[in-house]
Amino acid sequence: MNLRTLMAVGLLLTAHRCKSWDTVMSNDMYISTRNSSNAWRKGVMDYYHGCQDVLEFFPEATFEYGRTLKTSVKTHVDYLGVLTTYNSTIISEGSKNSLKAISMLAKFGKSREHLLMEFRLVAPRLSSAYRDIIWTLSPFIGELVGPINEAISQLEDSIIQVLFEYENRFEERKQERCEKIAIEEMMKKVQILLNRITLVAETALDDLDICDDVLDSLKIAVLISNHYLIAVQGTGSSIASELISESENIPPSHATCFQAMDPLLKVVASSISSMTSDNKQFTREWLAILVEETKKFNEAVDRVLGPFKDRGFTVAQIKQNFANSLRKRWEF
Repeated sequence: MNLRTLMAVGLLLTAHRCKSWDTVMSNDMYISTRNSSNAWRKGVMDYYHGCQDVLEFFPEATFEYGRTLKTSVKTHVDYLGVLTTYNSTIISEGSKNSLKAISMLAKFGKSREHLLMEFRLVAPRLSSAYRDIIWTLSPFIGELVGPINEAISQLEDSIIQVLFEYENRFEERKQERCEKIAIEEMMKKVQILLNRITLVAETALDDLDICDDVLDSLKIAVLISNHYLIAVQGTGSSIASELISESENIPPSHATCFQAMDPLLKVVASSISSMTSDNKQFTREWLAILVEETKKFNEAVDRVLGPFKDRGFTVAQIKQNFANSLRKRWEF
């Protein structure tokens, strides 16, 4: 599969107009009061407000990234909240469980430094929760959940390594500390995750008769990958903001990665906010438009990281998994 479509399918969402956080809070109360006995709902709100507070104070060099991330966090959480009442069990339960996972990040406030330290502690539990959600999709996308979860694990390891290197930048890195933080490797790992999900989704979209359960499952998978996209950009740009405050510079390769991801996050947030329809044809046409933005992302990242390489699975294997899953559901 061409890498151009790497991120576009990360936007594979059924169409609903996304309500703002203020609207959800004041009118619909999807997160705050519906089944308010669930403590995780407060955790989601704390995550949201903590991110907004920290991202508000990025320095000038990374301020635009912080502003984009604020919008991305807002639209992502709002949209999941809306989907918790969707008439598809796959989507409603997947969205609710995704919000429960996000609630683990409730202590993200206070400062960039605190956010980064907290994420290092919580990242393993967050990834475990997301892998569990992916496994629930196996009746619809079959054994493909294995390579997707493998990519989540690899990305988790890379994020933790980056955070470890950042926390030890003075003791072990000295004056070259920013050059030794493996932002590029973390970017490669998020590309692997997104590319695997993209390949599955692209293959499904080529089949005009693909069942709704498969598309619903893919929507949950790409929403999870979208949160990892936010997490990677948030981690990298928060580290960059701290390094800039210490040494007034970051490696050019790091800056290029952030610059490549920023416009794509803007497209994701804008697309979620403008959902107005709910049919397969609309999704197919919409993805074709998003491919153009994906090209810009791929070209920019490829200049830094080189051509994307991954052998998770093939189109033939994906089609066979779809066929096997359909047969098993009929037999059941």
